[in-house]
Order: sequence, then structure tokens, then C-alpha cells
Amino acid sequence: MPVTIHPSAIVHAKASIGVNVGIGPYAIIEEDVVIGDGCDIGPYAMIASGTRLGKQCRVFNARSLEQFHRTLNSGRKNNTENRRPYDHS
Repeated sequence: MPVTIHPSAIVHAKASIGVNVGIGPYAIIEEDVVIGDGCDIGPYAMIASGTRLGKQCRVFNARSLEQFHRTLNSGRKNNTENRRPYDHS
């Protein structure tokens, strides 16, 4: 399966995108980002420069990986998976 990037997503030319990656509507991928094979980037997600995602990671809708440069390993989901919208605990 090829990389699927929604037409409204913004992906920097210097970002490294693996195979079988899906990038949703209005997602923003900055430069110096590595997204591993099989990752799924949800709508409105923002992946900041310096972020490294291993294989098969999932970043949910409207999530941001930016304050601290994040490295997620294979098959992990971001730690906001079970939170309700606007729950900042």
C-alpha cells in the first residue's frame, strides 16, 4: 500500500515518510520528522520538527507532538488514546 496523504495535509519536503503511511486531513508534518512504516496520522495532528515515529504508530485526531521532541516506538499509540476530548489530566 502506498503512502496516502490527504490533499489538505501539509507535509514538509524534508520529512521522511515510510511506506503504508496514512496522513489525514489538515495534518501538519514539519521538517526533520521521521514517520515509520505503517503509521497513521489522524486529522488535524501536528508533528513537529525532531519527532521520530517508529513502525505502526498511531497519532490520533487533533494531537500534537511538539512540546518535547517525541520518539514513539513500534506499535505504540500516543498516550492520549483513552482521554475524553479536552481532558488534560
